[in-house]
Order: sequence, then structure tokens, then C-alpha cells
Amino acid sequence: MKKTKLVIKPVKFLILSISLLSTMCCKKNIDTEVQNEGNRQIVKLSSDQINELKRLGFADSNVFDYGNYYLVEGDVLVSKKELESNISRFKQLTIVEQHKSPASITNSTQHNFTLYVDETIWGNYTWNAGLLSAVETWNSFYNSDVKLHLSYDSPQSANIIVKTDRNLSASEKLASNVAAVGAVPMGSTVGTIIIANDDFKPGGGSSLLSVSQATWNMIHEIGHTLGLQHTNWITVDGTVNPNNFILIPGTPNNNDGSSVMNGGTASYSCPNATCFSNYDQIAINYLFPLVPNSTLNALINGQSQIARSSQWTYTCSYRSVETGINYYWEVIGINGTNFYQNDYDPYPGAEISLPMGNYKIRCTISGGKYPTKVAEKTIVVN
Repeated sequence: MKKTKLVIKPVKFLILSISLLSTMCCKKNIDTEVQNEGNRQIVKLSSDQINELKRLGFADSNVFDYGNYYLVEGDVLVSKKELESNISRFKQLTIVEQHKSPASITNSTQHNFTLYVDETIWGNYTWNAGLLSAVETWNSFYNSDVKLHLSYDSPQSANIIVKTDRNLSASEKLASNVAAVGAVPMGSTVGTIIIANDDFKPGGGSSLLSVSQATWNMIHEIGHTLGLQHTNWITVDGTVNPNNFILIPGTPNNNDGSSVMNGGTASYSCPNATCFSNYDQIAINYLFPLVPNSTLNALINGQSQIARSSQWTYTCSYRSVETGINYYWEVIGINGTNFYQNDYDPYPGAEISLPMGNYKIRCTISGGKYPTKVAEKTIVVN
């Protein structure tokens, strides 16, 4: 006799376990880090490469080799391949917070971006908690159309890979005083990778970073992948507006000491619930304004085939803590039998029994800034 036990735990995820029973059939410290890159070599760039970096808004000094990327300004990865392609296209694609370049990121799916969470991240409690909090923070802006989705199933279908440097080669590991790095968008809709330092200790101390510090750094690096530059870019770059960037209305010119996008802030913690300064919020809402009837491309993560005596976690890809948002879970048999409904309240959860067979797990997201979305996944219990 086999029994399937489904446990609903807190609102945005559920845990399904199958037990054998006999009852049922069935960052970036960029002011100093460039001096501390170990064996990594400073790259001598061509005049075209230098001009393109400047055109993209990046300093051309202290550029380090990092495999398929150049590491600039301490925590920004620039794809070598896309830099060369950009040179040939003579095209600028970067947005600079709290300035805007003449070009801006566009996306036909209305800013739905998927972040694949590598096992090195979810295996590191602090970085994982920081990533989850950072994604919720980005998604919770009332007037912003940024929609970040977390994926645990398929890196191939993700826009951004998020991992630590734990399993990287010695030449790829981040310097001890670099919290994290993020790739900027050039030929793609977003930068394609974020790498966190598995052993980062703020200020060179003996303690690893806190969850609040990890949140700050993840918000910062996600900002880079979305095309945001360092707010204090004049200080970092040492030049004055070389690219004719357009000042975003309502924000100061290189003078927001509270911005989460400032360089040299790897040891910072979030000072408030959002981590963003008032000017950050103005800039983000200006750059990514909420689109009427914007589509939320949410999905459910988790195994499709469930074996006996196993336990799996199912999560909704979209996480937000905006006021009024609700996540409603259901488990429905293929023949229409309703096996479970969750009205958002129970914790630690309720249990139901599922016989062997085919089911649909549904998560309905409602009450937030987007039209109601039903994410659905078919599973097989065998």
C-alpha cells in the first residue's frame, strides 16, 4: 500500500513527499579590489576596445582578464565576444543609473527575466537568502515592470545564471575582497551571469557577510545585469560624462551616497526594507515603468516524475512582498478531483494523501500589480 503526502508550507511554495505506508493502495569593494586580483593580469586593450568601454560608460583602467569576460570597475563583467560584436555594430546598449544613455533595454516579454539558481547558491544559506530577498525587493516596486523569476530546473532556459565561485578554477575564483560580480547587457537583453564569492568576508575581517549584506550585493549585481551602472560613476571612472548620458529627471548628478548601485559598497547592509534609496526608486520606475496589463510569465519549479519514498519542493518562480499579493495553491487530479486547496493561511501546513496517478499543481497569483496569473505543472506519482 502506497501513500502520497502533500505538505503545504509557507505561501509561495509547497513540499510534496511520498512515504511508504500500509494504509492505502495506490561586491564589490571597488575602490581597493582592483589592486588585489591575485594572479589575474591587467589587460592591455586596443584603442577600439578602450573607446567601446568608454562609450558603454566604463573606466578603461585596471581591466582584468576573467576567462570569457573582462572584469572592469571591480565587479562588472563585460563579455569579450559581445564587446567585439558591439565594436563592429558601433552600438550602445547600457543604461546608467541614475543617468540614462540614448539606448535602453527592451524586452518583448515586458521585462520577464529568469534567474537560474545554481546549487552553489542554494547550498549557501546566506547568499541564497540574500538572492531571494533581492528578487522580492526588485519585484515589489509598485510602479516598476521588472519581473524576476527564480528557476531551479533548467539553466538552459534562464536569462541569468546565478552561482558562487565555489567550484571554479583557481584563476576564476574571485579575489578575497570582491563580494560578487555581474555581467552587463550588451548584445543580449540582460547580462547573463552573476557570481558570488563563497568566502567573502567584509572589510577583510574574520566573519562572513550577513544576509542583509548579501541582499545588498545581490540587488546591486542584478542591477548590473539589467543595465544599471555605478551611480557614483564619475568617481569610479574619473571622467565627466564622456557618453552624453541623460540625467534621469528628479535624480542628482553623481551625488546619491545612499544608492545601492554605488561602487565600493560591498560591506554595506540594507538600511531599510527596500535597500533602494529614494533616488534609486525614482530611477527604476523611470527606466522600467509599469506596463498596462503587463504579462507575468510565472511557472512552477519542481520534479515532474515523483518516485516513492521521496520528497520534493515545488516553488512559484515569481516572488513578491508587495501589498495585497496572494498565492493560492491547488492539487487537482487529471479527472478533475480536487485533492488540495490552500487559502494562503496555514503554516506549517496541511497534509493530504494522493494515490498513484497524474495530477496538476496550480499556483494562482492575484492581488498584486499584474493581472491574475495561474501557473500550472503536471506531475506523475508512481
